[in-house]
Amino acid sequence: MYPLHFRFLFVAIATGAALSMAGSASADLVQLTTVVNPGAYDDLERAAAAANQSVFDALVGPCGGGECPADQQAVFDEARELVDTAADILGTGTGQFSLGLDDEGLGNALRWTAAEEVLAQGRAATDFSNGQMTGATNRITALRYGARGFSIAGIQGMPTSDLPDFPEHATLGAAGEEGGGETLAKFGGFLNGSYGWGVHDPTTFEDAFDYESVDITLGFDYRVLPGFVVGLIGGYAENEIDFDGSKSIVDGGINSDGFSIGAFGVYSWSDFYLSGYFSYQRMSFDIDRFITYPSLNPDVTGTNTTTSGETDSNAYNMAANFGYTYRFGLSEEGFFSGKPLLLEPSMRLEYSQITIDSFTETNDDPGEYFALAIDEQDIESFEVVLGLRTSAAVSTSIGVFFPYVRVEWRFDVLDDTGESQAQYGGIGLSGVAGFSLPGDDVDSDYGTVAIGLQTIIRGGQSRILGGPTGDRLSIYGEYRRVLELDNVESEILTAGARYIF
Repeated sequence: MYPLHFRFLFVAIATGAALSMAGSASADLVQLTTVVNPGAYDDLERAAAAANQSVFDALVGPCGGGECPADQQAVFDEARELVDTAADILGTGTGQFSLGLDDEGLGNALRWTAAEEVLAQGRAATDFSNGQMTGATNRITALRYGARGFSIAGIQGMPTSDLPDFPEHATLGAAGEEGGGETLAKFGGFLNGSYGWGVHDPTTFEDAFDYESVDITLGFDYRVLPGFVVGLIGGYAENEIDFDGSKSIVDGGINSDGFSIGAFGVYSWSDFYLSGYFSYQRMSFDIDRFITYPSLNPDVTGTNTTTSGETDSNAYNMAANFGYTYRFGLSEEGFFSGKPLLLEPSMRLEYSQITIDSFTETNDDPGEYFALAIDEQDIESFEVVLGLRTSAAVSTSIGVFFPYVRVEWRFDVLDDTGESQAQYGGIGLSGVAGFSLPGDDVDSDYGTVAIGLQTIIRGGQSRILGGPTGDRLSIYGEYRRVLELDNVESEILTAGARYIF
């Protein structure tokens, strides 16, 4: 987000624009929120005051006498109520069109007119990007650990040589390896599914909301060389955002769905590995904004309306990952004997470029016009991710259990807030100041922690993890939580099974 002096700069610019257009009309709304009582209003409310003042000043000439088109007249009437309310508080107006509200009530009304809710679209698009990259990362991990065949829910295996109490794996190896057994399979497939949920607390520039998401990833891969695998990956996601009117001023929601397609590759040598990922994604958004504020003036009707909008987004995502695997417990003696343990530090670079198309809302009540024309949003992200993963193998009479813990810490390099601009859609005039929606601060660093368990159930006659065993069924589950992300609580649960035919 912009530093504090930049916030006051954009407010000052908007204020100056409104004042310069005032002419003979008063600038009571701007004067009240920025000069007389600025402490009663936040940055978003002051920016909304400047935008509404500018609309009033531009339309007061033709619309003050009711001689302008219906859409312009509706926009002017709403702006006039806000301006007259400010004049009423200042004691400079007649109160004819005033809502009869105090500073707090006027601030809430101003906030209702802004469209800061649309900034939540960026979070939905970003979550989809992160979910698809996580799906690709899980598959790459499985491939490095020797997974073969078709896996459900992103099963992450262990190196076959590390499996305890399975002597059948002792001779497994790639073609040409010393003591190697069977040739590694060329083709494989995977299906990942996840459910995420979270809460965004209210801030100055973004409203409180709850969100849920469902993410499905399907892909296929081909082993070009024993240590080199390439693959294709596709995904589908649905995301629902509900603004929490009990915590914020506004209410409404955003529903989105989309698809992605991408490619990945991983190259392993010794205990080192290098992987890369690229994808394109497209999402569609349906947005509903509720605008509701009262009038204490019996001669002026309060506002209760809904605006709706539809738009699309396009995103390009890239990631590169490098890591090393430390192996413990592979000797016949020592504390870790018979208890295979792996420790894997890694570094990943993630880049995303998201563009949300411009769109114009529609208003459900022809007598009120709060529909906004929203400019294109551009969001750019570049993160450095440091990770550490540890996993173990425990053999029981039921099967083999693979618990693991993964911790990552992310550093944002760009600090892009995804600022947007908006203007009343019914004005039809150029040069009229609009709403500036800068968005919240981007967290410069935050973390994630994941706890997972894979179980390979004994029984059957099949091949699993690339080698001949007596195990056909794998059950998998993972819980992941975001850490130290300001104003956001986010959790993701992944579960499923892997069955080899």
